[in-house]
Amino acid sequence: MVIDHRYKFIFVELPLTATSAISKEIREQYGCEPFLNKHATYDDFLRKASPAEKKYQAIGSVRNPLDQTVSMYFKYKNDLDQRFSSGRKRPGKWLRKSLAKNRDAVRYQFIIQNNADFETYFLKFLSGHIVIGVSSITKKWPILYASNILLKIIAKYLQQLAFL
Repeated sequence: MVIDHRYKFIFVELPLTATSAISKEIREQYGCEPFLNKHATYDDFLRKASPAEKKYQAIGSVRNPLDQTVSMYFKYKNDLDQRFSSGRKRPGKWLRKSLAKNRDAVRYQFIIQNNADFETYFLKFLSGHIVIGVSSITKKWPILYASNILLKIIAKYLQQLAFL
């Protein structure tokens, strides 16, 4: 998390949204200061902020969830840093780490054991709904429910984009 007292804003760094690069840029080029830790939540900010800082504008970014789905498929499939095959621990809070490790292990094993292509992976783990956005500030997940036919169409489209 980064804070700017001159322009009165905080930049909330969300995982997997290129916020490390953005944070580095605004710290080095515009004099913003680190505040709390890298992936601190808005709630963390509110607990530590002064009354004046609590009035600052909060800025963050989100990644297109479908783009993130393609990216995660290839991370599982290629396992370049052996994160999934070795069971290496992940940084972060214990509950989030435990849940993510479980999810990662299940998805990685499914892809490897079945030599699953993207469409098969997509339909297996996203069948019934597609999450189209999340707000780290309100913590609400708008969800679009889609039929399996629509999911197959989306999966084929995303697979084509991944190989461009």
